[in-house]
Amino acid sequence: MDVRRWNGGWLGVALLGIAASLAGMLLVYLLLAEPFGLYFRFALVLLVCGLVVFLAAVGMWLLRVRPVWLRVAAVVPWLLALVLAATTTALAIDVRILLEWRIPERLTTQEWQEDLDSLAAGMVRIHPDLFSLVPRERFDSAVA
Repeated sequence: MDVRRWNGGWLGVALLGIAASLAGMLLVYLLLAEPFGLYFRFALVLLVCGLVVFLAAVGMWLLRVRPVWLRVAAVVPWLLALVLAATTTALAIDVRILLEWRIPERLTTQEWQEDLDSLAAGMVRIHPDLFSLVPRERFDSAVA
């Protein structure tokens, strides 16, 4: 199994996947202070997509090598890529899909308001200086 067997450009695709994963990991690390924001989610998606591309390229490479048992082993990286992509998609839609193994029902307007009121009360109670950048009136109107 030498590198010359990476025909069809699969080596380049695998390296692209590794580069995207490394860029995603670096961005996730740099954005840890702002978790679950837009840029943080983008970095996680970049990380996962890079891993999926890498695993798919390894699977394609394994299909092209000589020993038959390695061709059969090509299924493993594809399955890992599929599980990784499906899990990430489920997390992007709603984390409760993985916790409850079902698509959660929609909350009513009253349930949303109760959640917002509870969150706002907790923020006021816990945060040391919540209204330093946003006035209290603006915060209360946004919650309402």
